[in-house]
Amino acid sequence: MITKIHSKYYDLSNFKHPGGDIPLKLADGRDATELFESHHLFSERSKLESIMQKYEITASETINIPDNDDFDWNETLNSEFTKEFKEIVNNALKYKNIKASWNETIKNTILFGIYLTNLYYYYQSNYIALLLYPLSLWIFTVNIYHDASHFALSHNPFINKLGTFTALMFSLTYCWYHQHVIGHHCYVNLISKDPDLYHSPLYLRHTPNIRKNKYHTYQNITFGLLWMVAVPLGLMYTGFVKSLQGKPYNRVVKLSKSLDKKTMYYELVFVMLYMVVLPYMFTKKFIFVFYPYIAYSFLFMICTQINHLTEDTFYHHKNYYIHQILNSRNVAPQSYLMNIFTGGLNLQIEHHLLPSVNHGHLRKIQPKIEALCKKHNIQYNCSNSLIEALYKHYKHVLRYTT
Repeated sequence: MITKIHSKYYDLSNFKHPGGDIPLKLADGRDATELFESHHLFSERSKLESIMQKYEITASETINIPDNDDFDWNETLNSEFTKEFKEIVNNALKYKNIKASWNETIKNTILFGIYLTNLYYYYQSNYIALLLYPLSLWIFTVNIYHDASHFALSHNPFINKLGTFTALMFSLTYCWYHQHVIGHHCYVNLISKDPDLYHSPLYLRHTPNIRKNKYHTYQNITFGLLWMVAVPLGLMYTGFVKSLQGKPYNRVVKLSKSLDKKTMYYELVFVMLYMVVLPYMFTKKFIFVFYPYIAYSFLFMICTQINHLTEDTFYHHKNYYIHQILNSRNVAPQSYLMNIFTGGLNLQIEHHLLPSVNHGHLRKIQPKIEALCKKHNIQYNCSNSLIEALYKHYKHVLRYTT
């Protein structure tokens, strides 16, 4: 298991990572500098370097991992902004308390109870339950799955892994790790690096390097329809097929040789049983099969597309942390209801800076990050409402119709 961090090679085959083996598998065979730095903000630098030195190896002709040159890590790690940012974070949050708190656990338990109650009446062919079911499913799953996939649900690797199984209708875990954790989070909005820029390129154009066609002319009208099938046909079906082909995910993310592809088959069978077979068996009505997934997909897209795909969130900066800020957008960051509805995705700036921190802690640190950005004259993108954020996304979509 060979990786590259800051131009040095490491053999992590015998390393027992405290966060489990999945982070190592994500780093295998690639330059993992961005992955490493974004998940070790709370670690003492000298201790990290001492541990890594034990696994450092000499590069040879048989090992060739290209360097990522998207960010200047010397400037990133030594800039005044980064030093102040780390000081603020370490003063406000302690490593042992950065995962889900007891309050967050109780909240998730309540959401699970609401979901189960809704599920019971949904299986009774209750139409009110049908209307509410996608919302209760979305809110429950987004509050757990997203944090779990970033190892932010618990310090226990097993609990994080278990958490990723709560929302397989989101995406198969193999696909999600490549698309979201490796690709999107490390290289947000970077052309030819961020896979989120290349979902359905035939019908949606988000960057100038996607060749314009006749369908893009009407994308400001059709994007809402695409949102309804984005999860089942995009993240699920297309992600599954592309991963099986062994090609870079969405053209840009090299697939890990260490992650087990076979899990995709088991997960896909579960999703088909859970979202298609069982609903029809209990209700004998097709609307109880199709509507929940369509509505769930629409909710997913509402909460995710507004975070980065707006006209004022496309700026490349050589400082990794500043780049994350410039290319992200918060939405009503101090609203508790918005925080529950989006599973903390409304605090996108803080989440991209601190992916391993549970979203329940981000509201606490958000004002301090905003003040730091103001001090250093860094653009801090924030919408006061969901409607405002959706409008900004619409203007971005409209921009690429011509």
